[in-house]
Amino acid sequence: MVRLKTVLVTQARVGSTRLPRKILKEIEGKSLLQIHLERLKKCKTVSKIIVATTNNPVDKIIYEKAINWGFHVSKGSENDVLDRFYQAVKNDKPDWIVRVTSDCPLVSTKLIEDLINFSLENNYDYAANNISKTFPHGFDCEFMKYGILEEAWKKATSKLDREHVTPYIRNNKKIKI
Repeated sequence: MVRLKTVLVTQARVGSTRLPRKILKEIEGKSLLQIHLERLKKCKTVSKIIVATTNNPVDKIIYEKAINWGFHVSKGSENDVLDRFYQAVKNDKPDWIVRVTSDCPLVSTKLIEDLINFSLENNYDYAANNISKTFPHGFDCEFMKYGILEEAWKKATSKLDREHVTPYIRNNKKIKI
């Protein structure tokens, strides 16, 4: 079986409006971000994990901590999240991309692996475990072909499509979801 190059990207920033700096809050001496990243390292089908943070100076701490913990980090636009996400993976040109967010520190690696396997078995271009609300909020993950992300990055023009990574993909009727 050919091993496909799958990159997992987790979006991270400290500018939460409901609970500022929540990903830096600690449980038993570890930040929620560190717990999140340690859990993600257990994904067997992922070849690389990238923390996609912003260029905002307040997020410098995320960059520094993730590097110190041995993770790849990319910085980009705070508002054009689609661009930030695409810039994080474009040099790798992976076959597939997993998208999660760091404000979900307890995301299940089993759910991620199951989503990857389900998508590959059914030949989907894009899949998510939150299209139908079958899992509690906080366990969201998405899986997409790199080419689908690249198309969204090139063609998406609306504010909504640029502020988020996948609305363009989810609303594109040509994409097999």
